[in-house]
Amino acid sequence: MSRSAALAASERVAAARAASALTAPASSRLLRQALWVDVALSGASALMLVALAGLLARLTLLPQPLLLHAGQFLIAWTVALVWVLRRPLPNPLAVWAVIALNLIWALECALLMVGDWVAPNLLGEAYLLVHVLSVSACAVAQFIGLRRMHAEA
Repeated sequence: MSRSAALAASERVAAARAASALTAPASSRLLRQALWVDVALSGASALMLVALAGLLARLTLLPQPLLLHAGQFLIAWTVALVWVLRRPLPNPLAVWAVIALNLIWALECALLMVGDWVAPNLLGEAYLLVHVLSVSACAVAQFIGLRRMHAEA
């Protein structure tokens, strides 16, 4: 993806976010913010993993195919998150699915750190730990936002 295409995509996401913020009920604000943070983190990770899989593999000692396929998955994941955000009140079942899949992703990253499937170096372990913490934080914020939306409904 060229720099101008990436910039145009990020501008479209920002415009969609601004438009949805104007129409979203106050009760869903935290949930929507948590989902948009997930969009931003997932999208940035996707672009980095797809564009720099070889370099990241050399720096982290994580397998290049694993990094590339994770990046490709995250492209689809980012699109799915934007789809969930298309309505002022996100569908609770879709949000539960997002939370569950985020927790699975965090668990898989943690298992990569402690298992013997890959042998990352210290930078690779730090990279995986950042994923565990950031994705878990998104899931927790999404859960709290969903509970708050239901409590205020």
